[in-house]
This record gives sequence, C-alpha cells and structure tokens, in this order.
Amino acid sequence: AQVMDRLANMQSHQQAVIRSIRDAHIHSKVALKASDDFVIKAQKSSNIGKPGHPRMLLAQVPLLHFRISLGASTTGTCFITPNQIMFSTSFIPLVGTSKNMLFDLALVQFQVVENVTSTLLNPFPNTMNVLVDREVVFSFRPTLSPNRLWTFLNVVQTSTGDAALSEFSQPDQAVVEDEEGVLRLANTVSDDQYSI
Repeated sequence: AQVMDRLANMQSHQQAVIRSIRDAHIHSKVALKASDDFVIKAQKSSNIGKPGHPRMLLAQVPLLHFRISLGASTTGTCFITPNQIMFSTSFIPLVGTSKNMLFDLALVQFQVVENVTSTLLNPFPNTMNVLVDREVVFSFRPTLSPNRLWTFLNVVQTSTGDAALSEFSQPDQAVVEDEEGVLRLANTVSDDQYSI
C-alpha cells in the first residue's frame, strides 16, 4: 500500500510540475518569449495536414529542448511541450535551408533503435523513431540518452492524457501586459469593470 501511495504521489508531483511549466508564460516574460518563439516556429512546420500534426497550436512553454542530429550534414533542435514535439533542423548549419516538423504527442509513439556502441566518429549511435500508426515518420539521434528521453516522453504523454488544458493554454487566449507591468489574459474582465 505504501509503494502505491508513493507512486501516486510521484505521478501527481510530475503532473503538477509539467502544468506549472506549461503555464509559466502567464507569470514570466522569459517563458512568454519562449512560448512565442515555439509558436512562430510551429506555424512554419512542413508537415501541416499530414498524419501526426496537431489540429491546433497551443501557447505552451517548452519543457525541454536539446540538440539532435539527422545525419552527417543535418543538425537541429528538438523542443518538447506538454502536448507537442517539434524538430527544427537545418541542412548544413548556418548556410543551408531549415525545416520544422511538429507532432502531437497524443498521436505519436516513440521507438529507440539501439545500434553499435559510440565511437569517435559516431558519438550518438542510437536513434529514436517517431511513429504514427506504426509507420516511421521521423528519425533522429538525440544528444542525450535515447532511453532516458523515451522515459521522459512517456511521463509527458501520460500526464497530458490525465490533465486537462488550463484556462491559460486555450488557443484563443491572448496575454497582454497592463500599465503596471502585470500580465493578464486579454479577454478577461478587469477588476475596474465590475459594477456593484
């Protein structure tokens, strides 16, 4: 019984932390900028209308971002929010073209493909596949341990399925800053507008 209670407490804590980071753009200008940057990149995704792409974009702060490799000449960054994962890649960094791929975490599964041990010429041998309906739609090499990343993604996917969207994550909510520097939702009623 104690083990189950501890497990329930740990899962509850994980969900609370994810919700707290997800909604941080309401209280922090740095988090608001990170959320805005994510939405701008997500709007330019090249897989719009394809399987796995989210139906709506949500203004959420990325929980994690890290570097990825797709091959010898293609690198990029992966961004993970509570509901979406985005891969922003560039062919021949600083010179070539860039490409964004956005996926809904509720619509995809992840698979770790373990290869040979790392070498000097291949420091990240293990790859991860993004699957939609058991079909590989994206493959990448993370700079962190694929097994730990897979565990983290499972935690995020589990908490996303259990937690409803907060009022701050609704797509039609805009955040504005008032004269005193306080961030508010744009379509909320201010205290001055209430009448007695």
